[in-house]
Amino acid sequence: MRYWIPVLTVLVAAGVSCGEDTTGPSGDGTPTRGDYAILAWNDLGMHCLNPTYDQAVVLPPYNNLWAQVIRRGNPPEVVTAGLTVEFSLEDNTYSYGKRDYGQFWDNAVDLFGDIFGPGGLPHDVGLTGTGLSGEMGMRGDHFVAEGIPVVPVFDSGEWNPYQVAVIVVKNAAGDELVRTKAVVPVSDEINCSRCHGADPRTCRSRLPPRSTVRPRARKS
Repeated sequence: MRYWIPVLTVLVAAGVSCGEDTTGPSGDGTPTRGDYAILAWNDLGMHCLNPTYDQAVVLPPYNNLWAQVIRRGNPPEVVTAGLTVEFSLEDNTYSYGKRDYGQFWDNAVDLFGDIFGPGGLPHDVGLTGTGLSGEMGMRGDHFVAEGIPVVPVFDSGEWNPYQVAVIVVKNAAGDELVRTKAVVPVSDEINCSRCHGADPRTCRSRLPPRSTVRPRARKS
């Protein structure tokens, strides 16, 4: 069994989570061996975001989820047709209104230019149009949700950089086939204070006034 060690090491390092069928006869969510398995992971690692967005943006609220569905058999088969893959975040259904993260949406046009249309960027929607829950899109033989605007605060108010996503696979009739969980790490601990002596939450002491922060020019 020694030859399995490198493979397992890669899977653990990548944060891969493997789900089992949870629709067994007990009905209590106890994992059972079903016809399908799912692998899910985040590809950005500990993604950072600003604690505030009224002056500048270093990194926006932005994280990714990937998943691959496998039908068990001999040989096993990667499945993409006839099913949907949905995601949500445990105890994290909104970002706008938590601490100062809402400034990202309030200042989106000033920070990124007029690329969102006349209404700006809707609350709790990321730069790619992805929200905090929904159906994952197809990319090759994988499913992906890109640009999830997750912040490190639960709806309960607790700060936690290790947010957890729930990924559920359903068939065409809407029946659940398999589910799993994957960590979507995000932290707002980046700051300028060690070098610039600023307030670590806002870095205001060395930044120009907001009126001098120009929107990004639109590409023609």
